Amino acid sequence: MAVQNEIVDWLDCVSAIETNKGVVYFCNKDFFDQPEKCGKETSPNNETECARKEDSVCGYKKRRATGITLKPIGHFECYFPSGIFLYSLTAYNPMNMQRCFLENVTQNHLLLEEIRQNLPGCKILNNFSYFPRRPHHFERGFSVVLPLDCPHQHEGIIFNLATKYRQAAYFKCKIMQNGDITQKLVLLESYGKEVEEKLVVVERLSYHPAFLHSKNNSVFHLLEGVMKLLAQCYHIPEVRELLDICKNYTLTTLPERREDKKTGKYPIIAVEGVAKIGVAQQSQKLSECLGAQLVQSPPSCIRHLRHTFDQQNQLIKSAFYFIGNYITCRQIADAITKHPVVVDRYVILRLRYNMDVKRDITQMGPKTGNCGPRHRRSIAPTMEVLPRRYWYSSAAFTIVSEVGCGSANLPPKGHSVYKWPSDLQKPTAVVLLSSKESQRGKGPGCKENKSQMIHKTFLRMKTPSWIEVNKSRSNHLSDESTTTVIASKLQDRRVISFTDQATKTSELCPGMTPHPEPQPNRLEMADLDFGEEKKETESKSDLMGWGSDIPALILH
Repeated sequence: MAVQNEIVDWLDCVSAIETNKGVVYFCNKDFFDQPEKCGKETSPNNETECARKEDSVCGYKKRRATGITLKPIGHFECYFPSGIFLYSLTAYNPMNMQRCFLENVTQNHLLLEEIRQNLPGCKILNNFSYFPRRPHHFERGFSVVLPLDCPHQHEGIIFNLATKYRQAAYFKCKIMQNGDITQKLVLLESYGKEVEEKLVVVERLSYHPAFLHSKNNSVFHLLEGVMKLLAQCYHIPEVRELLDICKNYTLTTLPERREDKKTGKYPIIAVEGVAKIGVAQQSQKLSECLGAQLVQSPPSCIRHLRHTFDQQNQLIKSAFYFIGNYITCRQIADAITKHPVVVDRYVILRLRYNMDVKRDITQMGPKTGNCGPRHRRSIAPTMEVLPRRYWYSSAAFTIVSEVGCGSANLPPKGHSVYKWPSDLQKPTAVVLLSSKESQRGKGPGCKENKSQMIHKTFLRMKTPSWIEVNKSRSNHLSDESTTTVIASKLQDRRVISFTDQATKTSELCPGMTPHPEPQPNRLEMADLDFGEEKKETESKSDLMGWGSDIPALILH
């Protein structure tokens, strides 16, 4: 944690600009001319931490600071077109410890709107800065690109904006048509004094520096953090309404996963995948296969607030979707003790698989679709729970939004940002749907679309408990066949099970009835033969016990 009077050497700052060809990292050339600094607890004679490496690129020596190697690879002007003005400024104030992360993000959002309003038609690139020795010091900003013949009085506009948002300085660069360049730091506290700068491009960090410290990004891992942030936004009417709704669900400590001798465990199966891969259709088929009602998302109690929060900055927007996960979990925890519940994008199903099985589901081929509807059992849920996204999806979307472009900038597998929240009910298994389009990579630049980056984020979250189903390996693989494959793999993992115990008709649980006739547009599960005598006399008895394995599905 930084202290309020911490002194920061601005020569230690490393910045980056997100261009259409990738992220360009750079710093002041004097960074490589400074003596190595190792911190209070490190001896200056420690060769492991402090020694400079002698190899040289672009005339400067490579330098290592706090586990991060900075290697010069080129001059700043080589990475940008000629004939432009380039200004970089921000509304962040990381040196003011009384100013919270939310206020920095909010002010930056307002600055962006003013740039667009005062300099119409300019090209705006996202940028960010960090300190290798102080990972908690991180700020975002904007680089404004203007042609040399720009008609606007851009110099005065940029100066006034930097002054309004209480910045100590801003950067300006002029690249002439012949390649000549001037780089200056404008010091506002010295009445606009300009200091010559010499920037050098360095090798990129192994992943985005927003994830060097948990306080620098919008991924939430605790309900407490979400509630604290929303409390700081109490001036927004929709936030006040959202907090009032949260009170109805007593969002403090969520209940533990229920388990007792009678009901056994309640597996939760998350079905994830990128857009346009058919997750919605597959969710529908899977719910029909299990004889459950499918409902929609987001949670009905907060769905009307979604548009307002989508217009907010990334931090507040993320808080809305993450709080939806906790509301969903609370709804499910309450409903699953009373009713069979299936939810789209967070689907919970209580279904008794204690059936007399003639043929195990694992024996069905991938193309099997004729499953004998007269032998299928169905649930008729009486209570709906309507969530938007579960934590995996919320985290993946937020991480990609923070990174911006280039999957090479995603945090590596095993990073703490992928850790499941300790106060949120965790899925028993996760089904990840993939395709050739979602897997196709585009290199380290910005040409990858958002869906491809989200899929790669899912892969970094992936653990051995996940089940990946590739829908593109055979174009003739239908949703019905995919459903069969998923069910088979879930049984192989013992997430769901089929036993040989016959059902008895005398003890049907309310809301659970056998299907006497095939239903139109319904997926048939399997060619299961219970026998006519058992079907008539023994179909009800065991369903009151719910069995030893009661699955729950989260469908995204």
